[in-house]
Amino acid sequence: MRILTPLQKTDGQLVPITFDEAFQQIRSHIQQHQPEETAVFAGGKLSNEELYLIQKWTRIGIKTNALASFEYLERPGAFCFDKNDIVPLAELAGTTHGYCLGFERNTTHPQLQLINRLLAENGIDTVYLSEQTDTQDFCAFFKAVNLYIVRHQLMRGIFVERLAKNLEPYLSSLLPYDLSAVMQQAHIEEEKLKNFVHNFLKAPCPVIIYFEPTTSVETIKELNNLALLTGIQAQQSSGLLGIKQNINSQGLFDMGIFPHLNVGGDAFDEDNLQIATQLYGCEPAHQPVDVQQQLLDGHFKTCLIFQENPLATFSNKQLIKKALENPFVVLQTDELNETAEVADLILPATLPSEENGSYTDSTRVAFTLKKEKCCEVKMTNFEQIAELCHLFGLEKPASATDVFLEYVSFFKTGCRSAQRHFFKF
Repeated sequence: MRILTPLQKTDGQLVPITFDEAFQQIRSHIQQHQPEETAVFAGGKLSNEELYLIQKWTRIGIKTNALASFEYLERPGAFCFDKNDIVPLAELAGTTHGYCLGFERNTTHPQLQLINRLLAENGIDTVYLSEQTDTQDFCAFFKAVNLYIVRHQLMRGIFVERLAKNLEPYLSSLLPYDLSAVMQQAHIEEEKLKNFVHNFLKAPCPVIIYFEPTTSVETIKELNNLALLTGIQAQQSSGLLGIKQNINSQGLFDMGIFPHLNVGGDAFDEDNLQIATQLYGCEPAHQPVDVQQQLLDGHFKTCLIFQENPLATFSNKQLIKKALENPFVVLQTDELNETAEVADLILPATLPSEENGSYTDSTRVAFTLKKEKCCEVKMTNFEQIAELCHLFGLEKPASATDVFLEYVSFFKTGCRSAQRHFFKF
């Protein structure tokens, strides 16, 4: 059911209220407590401009760094890559072999459907690993692949020759593993492992395409190591391509929706902190925060959740439901969902097709969506967040363009090779 007006929970019933009443309630609940007792969560359905305003409001207006996304709350790290280490969609036409992990031919995910179509239209030899192997543990599977490559001296390419970092420590950590034990864990026989490795190495331009929500952090580390061990990361139309969950999941990283990241997708350091301080007129909150642990410990008195549904997506739904029982919960959503059951206040959300905004796809290519249709919601997501900024003493932006011009000042140009090509273990 589509929500068109703010709703307040009163005696277990959702009662319509005005936007002004909703915003005043939010301000009141936040200001009743210490800044660090408020947590703000944002999802990848929001535009870059909306995500940027949310982090600015949180760090400058509320003055807390308890900022996160439920999309990645259980899986920190390993999901933000340099653009040069992601195979562009345009290069899939030159790929010779596609290895698909975490999704199947009949997927309903829009970007994965596009991937499947591109693979089919270009006649690319495609292996859906869930169909071709019996393993359920792909971390063990790719660890076995890497161990086989190293043990049989099949490493090749510029990364193992000179370019990659951590090669020796990585090999020291990998070689003590018993290959038979790892194969047993992966449920793969040696002959099948051997065939997979040799077919992969014979492929002129292989791409491993994986779906982030169904691929573990540890598996992605093994995929990264495989790409470096075999040199495919240095070839055109070859390497790794991770597909994110939502239309702007990459924007969560680029707009700093994590305690350790500033806008621009870089960790807080002296330089980008200085840029933020000069731009905002004060230093933003940037102290390290373990948002997940503090949420589970009952530390937060107010939780604001923008365009996320953690009671449907979090692995331990009962755990997160219990964690959201005590705080005052504000949920922005376009329809009544599972998380609405625990929300004290609901703000109606607009859809990407109902307002202008920019987004960043899984390959870190930015694109804009123009408003295609009108919506009966009185205030768009952008206007709601802008009003919250204003209520907390920040200047209200006139348009999404103004916000774009502000956040691009955080993005750095030039080569970042010093931060790339690390073996991970």
